[in-house]
Amino acid sequence: MKTPRQILLDRHRSIGPKLDSVRQTALARLTAQARPQAESPNRLSSVFAVLRSMRWHLAGMSAAWLIVMLLNLDRSTAPTPASAKQNMPSPQQLLMALRENRRQILELMEMPVAAPSVAAPAVVPPRRSELQTTNHFA
Repeated sequence: MKTPRQILLDRHRSIGPKLDSVRQTALARLTAQARPQAESPNRLSSVFAVLRSMRWHLAGMSAAWLIVMLLNLDRSTAPTPASAKQNMPSPQQLLMALRENRRQILELMEMPVAAPSVAAPAVVPPRRSELQTTNHFA
């Protein structure tokens, strides 16, 4: 017994050469139309076509770079690295300023102010492994 596919192929077998000739003429027309464009490639127009397709992307990136440039232009108030090193206080001066700031904050909060000691012990939090956990699910 023949399958439906075999029946269709047998019925339309005579049309195959006619379809081949139609296909050949269609391909000949397409290659004839494509040849003049391929013979004279205009690279500048293809570059413009690519840029035109990305115009919104390029506009956004250009705007972002303009903002970056404008932000980098105002350098008049920023200190130069050489003058910044000259004006930098010593570590001892920084430490004294921090201690004075802490004393003033504690005074404003009306906390007892401890006398500053040179070798004050640092408060170190316990290690996590030393913390005891409680089992809430037991």
